[in-house]
Amino acid sequence: MKTQMKKPDDFKKLILHISTAFINLVPGEVDNKINEALKLIREFTGSDSSYVFLLNRSLNTMTNTHEWCAAGMLGSSYNELIMADYREVYTKKGIHYE
Repeated sequence: MKTQMKKPDDFKKLILHISTAFINLVPGEVDNKINEALKLIREFTGSDSSYVFLLNRSLNTMTNTHEWCAAGMLGSSYNELIMADYREVYTKKGIHYE
């Protein structure tokens, strides 16, 4: 079964919907909204899961702060990862960051 490609306008609507939801949040609502946004992104892309990682450049680590998995999928075991381990992988894919 071939997956239908999403239109750029659909992506723009998704981003507008998510960003609008964050405008007037109080601190206690942020985590729930991040999880809702990850769910929407996962559904939009058709992926099994979506994640947010907090980068700490001074410690050279990435910490998984939020994730959303499809029904039946197990959550990740990502806690704190060393960024150096991933720089080489990203560089090979043409992704560069400082």
